[in-house]
Amino acid sequence: MSIIDLTHSPSPPPSPPASSTATGVASWTLDVATPVHDLFLHFDRLFFSDRLAESGVSVVWSKRMTLCAGLCEWRGPLGGCTIKLSEKLLQFRSRADLLSTLLHEMIHAYLFLDASVSNREDHGPIFCQHMRRINAATGLSITVYHSAAAPASSSAP
Repeated sequence: MSIIDLTHSPSPPPSPPASSTATGVASWTLDVATPVHDLFLHFDRLFFSDRLAESGVSVVWSKRMTLCAGLCEWRGPLGGCTIKLSEKLLQFRSRADLLSTLLHEMIHAYLFLDASVSNREDHGPIFCQHMRRINAATGLSITVYHSAAAPASSSAP
């Protein structure tokens, strides 16, 4: 994953057509074998017109994050943007939790790239507009919160 110059300011992307699955999420995205980077590219194309990948946004798993499920780190136009997902908190959560967390952070990344948005870090009306748009298209439940509660199940002692 390389960092690319972040020089363009994205305009709101169109909403994708509804998926054919019962939840609205493409069935292959529910497969636990699907790498998170493939999910990122799929959702970027579907909801953000490829603007995140084209702008050098990257997605990484973090072994050190334990207090929040996801984080979008903005280092300015030349430093790029990285979405970090907590391996520890998400490894035993449902696939829907992973997808919702990834999409939540992708909304933040999209807003970081949009120079017309003045407060990019909060969960204000623009964030919520994107959240509702994606929830309606996918049937997921992206929220303004990330639950850091104990995992739903664990095979480890």
